[in-house]
Amino acid sequence: MTRALNPVYHFEPLDRGAAPRLTRINRQCPIEADFTFYFDRGADFFAWADRCFESYHYIGIFCEDELVGYGMVGINRGQLGRELVPQVYLGDWRILPGHRGFSLGLQAAEALATLLPDEVSHGYCLVKRGNAAVEWILRTRSAAQWTVQPLCPFAAVNLLFLRRPPAVAHVRRALPAHAEVMADLMRQTWHARLFAPAIAATELAADLEQLAHDGSGGYFMAHHHGRLVGLLRAWDSHAVRRTVVLGYSRRGQIIRQLVAGARHLLPHLAPLPGANQPLRTLTLHRVAVANSNPAVLRDLLHAVLREYHGRGYHMAHLGLCGGDPLAAAVRWLPAQRFDSHIHLIARRGTDPPRVEPGLVPWIDLERI
Repeated sequence: MTRALNPVYHFEPLDRGAAPRLTRINRQCPIEADFTFYFDRGADFFAWADRCFESYHYIGIFCEDELVGYGMVGINRGQLGRELVPQVYLGDWRILPGHRGFSLGLQAAEALATLLPDEVSHGYCLVKRGNAAVEWILRTRSAAQWTVQPLCPFAAVNLLFLRRPPAVAHVRRALPAHAEVMADLMRQTWHARLFAPAIAATELAADLEQLAHDGSGGYFMAHHHGRLVGLLRAWDSHAVRRTVVLGYSRRGQIIRQLVAGARHLLPHLAPLPGANQPLRTLTLHRVAVANSNPAVLRDLLHAVLREYHGRGYHMAHLGLCGGDPLAAAVRWLPAQRFDSHIHLIARRGTDPPRVEPGLVPWIDLERI
């Protein structure tokens, strides 16, 4: 659609009836890196948000009567200082190319703020590195409802399924019977980290049972001298959100050709998808490692890569905040990075949250 000379925009909350239009906009606003892609939500656009947030709100950006963009806030409880309070993730934004340049995202965020309960006062958003338009808005525009300040870099590290690593004897799959000791490790390692959730062993056991029931993943545990020292969750989100490739950059085409050639030596290597085909991926998250020991995380990653090798997967996504000692675990592993920056958001009139020295924020990749 060609944009009018003086377009008039307005903002309205969206419900599930808007799903077909949201899907259309999502497909028309792909993300560009080494390959161009979008997140396909399958038959139910809202299933991903249902899965990842305790509650959420979508706002529609309208030009006249046409929906030309949308945005979301997702709400979960997490650590803020010594309290466990509701916090927001400001994300899942899409604006059609012909309607960019009017700070519509900022205006929509202001409209979303009016939908939030008063007790929701802090949260975060993520901006892809190199997104000059959004970075410029954050530097130069002042929002009436929110303040925004940089927090830390964030990398989605995409680990490639090339060779099958050797077996790691002290790493095994978790069972519901392990939920209590797993919850204890999570509480110990996530204590005082900004945005970290509370952990209940009953909820963890239910999650383990659900993963086993639907076959979408599981938890991996690492032990040392009989003591649990690390764990992570491996999740295949294909049912609610999958990465569909639309095309490749020149560099991406070279990578795809190299992968195709490598299959002569690595026959279990999954070929990269063509246009309009999905990548098979795993999300590795809810990482808890005693003393932030990168050797433990590396063992867990090797165990995951070994178990899922040869099953058609292309990569496993791991999120790491800047300054996290665990980042050393992925050094020398074949991987591709998607770099962004986390920004703190807070209602005006509230104090910015305190970030404990030496503790990186708790950012769950499944929600981004």
